[in-house]
Amino acid sequence: MKYTVIRDLSKMFSVSRLCRLFKASRSGFIAWMTRGPSKRESSNVALLKHIKKCQLMSNGTYGSHRTWDELHKSGIPCSEKRVARLMKDAGIYGVVRRKHRQTPLDTNAASYPDNLLARCFSAEAANLKWVTDITYIPTEQGWLYMSVVMDLYSRRIVGWCFQSTLDASIATRALAMAIDQRKTTPGLLVHSDRGTQFTSDAFQKQLAENKFIQSMSRKGDCWDNAAMESFFGTLKQELVYRVTYKTRRSAIQDIFRWIETWYNRHRRHSYLGYESPDNYEKASLRPQPITIAA
Repeated sequence: MKYTVIRDLSKMFSVSRLCRLFKASRSGFIAWMTRGPSKRESSNVALLKHIKKCQLMSNGTYGSHRTWDELHKSGIPCSEKRVARLMKDAGIYGVVRRKHRQTPLDTNAASYPDNLLARCFSAEAANLKWVTDITYIPTEQGWLYMSVVMDLYSRRIVGWCFQSTLDASIATRALAMAIDQRKTTPGLLVHSDRGTQFTSDAFQKQLAENKFIQSMSRKGDCWDNAAMESFFGTLKQELVYRVTYKTRRSAIQDIFRWIETWYNRHRRHSYLGYESPDNYEKASLRPQPITIAA
């Protein structure tokens, strides 16, 4: 550590004077300068290159844990603490979340469906439990409204809709996309908050036609739909808050690309053991090995 400081200051002061100041050996400093980097230093340089590749792949969003997991599963030996230290020294950080903005609640409806999901955000298979919600995306043209449907089994985004106006069709169109993409059966649970889009006659009719069961959060309780809120937080911290969108169209294109080419296919999800939604679903379809008792 002393030699590093002496080296950095040697352009302004003599080496002999610096060695006396830091009580270091001048001959030792010269030997340190001429022998080149140690194996550990060379290894750190190589590892930092891999870390920067991970950051490039994730568009600079991964923190130390996801970066370490990506390296570990790629066969690059390293500890998480070492990755965290190298990232900190290089000034590489993940992005930080901001607070979300809630959609308006329907305060005039006489009654609501029960909260059947009851904060059980896991599912034994795909297409058993879906959650849906609406968020706001800022653009220079004004707000862009986005409705999303997520399958709780794999956290995969299975449906979405973008609109410049906030009416019931934004919820029904997102659900229609999800139904079109997935093999659904009667009894599928669809959970949302109490927004007017989800209490509308059009949305209720869509659920009834497909024989889905509706579940709703309690009034003003975002934790009842925490999985969906978590997705919106990830979307905004990793993409939306880092860009200024001039038009709604550019926002739609960017978010579509992020969901389809990054989030669903490649982004490592902590809930899934740091697998991507696609890989998690594919793994569940692989034949399980048969164990024959002796």
